[in-house]
Amino acid sequence: MKKLLTFLTSLTIVLPLPTTLVSCHLLSHWWDKKPSGNQYSACLLYKDHQPTKIVDDRAGRGKLWWQLTNPQDGFHIRQQQKISLSRLTTEDQQFVNACESNMLYQASPDSINRFHQLTTTSFYADIPTLANAIHPLNAPYSLDFQGLIDNATNLAGLKLTSQEKDEFANQILTFFNIITKVYGQNVINKLLYELMSGTTMSNPNVVAATGFALWQMGGIQGMMLGPQSASLKLAQQQYDIGYWSNQSIAGTLVHEMGHTISQYAGLAPPSRYYLNNFDPNIIDPQTVRHLEDIVYQNPSDGNPMLFYKFRPGDALVEYLGAKVGISDDYPVQQKLAAWSFIQSGYGRGGNQDGGNEELFAEGFSQWLLTPDYLKGLNWEALNEFYTSHLLDVYQMN
Repeated sequence: MKKLLTFLTSLTIVLPLPTTLVSCHLLSHWWDKKPSGNQYSACLLYKDHQPTKIVDDRAGRGKLWWQLTNPQDGFHIRQQQKISLSRLTTEDQQFVNACESNMLYQASPDSINRFHQLTTTSFYADIPTLANAIHPLNAPYSLDFQGLIDNATNLAGLKLTSQEKDEFANQILTFFNIITKVYGQNVINKLLYELMSGTTMSNPNVVAATGFALWQMGGIQGMMLGPQSASLKLAQQQYDIGYWSNQSIAGTLVHEMGHTISQYAGLAPPSRYYLNNFDPNIIDPQTVRHLEDIVYQNPSDGNPMLFYKFRPGDALVEYLGAKVGISDDYPVQQKLAAWSFIQSGYGRGGNQDGGNEELFAEGFSQWLLTPDYLKGLNWEALNEFYTSHLLDVYQMN
């Protein structure tokens, strides 16, 4: 997964998937199905909801139809997802408008309170504790969270002050405390074997990259975070134009961690054992390749690792579509519902071959980083998916 900078009329960032291990489900397959069931609905997420709505703080630039019809085509959604506007109908547009209107009703206080309860358990007291706690035993490389903090910049583009560094560190700790509470320590310990920060990328437009490699009886995931991976100014800019789902300085890290969780979930349970297992009887640490060597290739020839064909990103789309009553036989409308609820042009476009895994990572960021005053019914649905449905479908309990 690479995070690239592209300069159009506005700055955009692209994060394509890194390996051929992820099976992409392209939208071009949609049109060949013989559907039955509910194609459209009133797109009501919850019958009993708060009477007031949150405010759209991006002046409509996160709205799906605006991005699909953007005359400058800055979001690449149609190109990468193989969509022709001529195949979308007035009913489709009305459905999207209903979804984007209804999702603005405020999330229930109970759902927000339950989310905050996830932060009450502290697994990691500080950044060194975090790095040591989740780093695989005997792994040959380190997790440089402190470097990410030291290289971070604020809205003015300047290095963080001491207070701002403390605030950023607390955001990182809160994030990892939440996902540890939700997914469990055993899962978190399987996600990363290396995290490099402040790395000068060979491509100057690359912001961040996550590598995933499997081979016979072994597997690793690692992350490279470039100098702009924690730029609050860049995050705010990308959010304002509707490209990212959040404006947090931790957004790139959280997005990339969403990919690591998706890759973990997509492995069949027996194969997960071999991730980050540096037992010398299984993997010789001296043979593990550095992240810079594996991020653009996959040394998995002949590996027996088992994957779910139904990817976590696909499960997310199906879940959100079903949440508003759309039949599985209408994947177009399920996708439109999911795209409406996850307000990210990047997530909607996916990588250069389409797919739903970037939507999964952007939805993951939107779930974890949306401030309370912007949490609508779409956030409430994402909260249910990432804290419950994902675990049930992929046997992560």
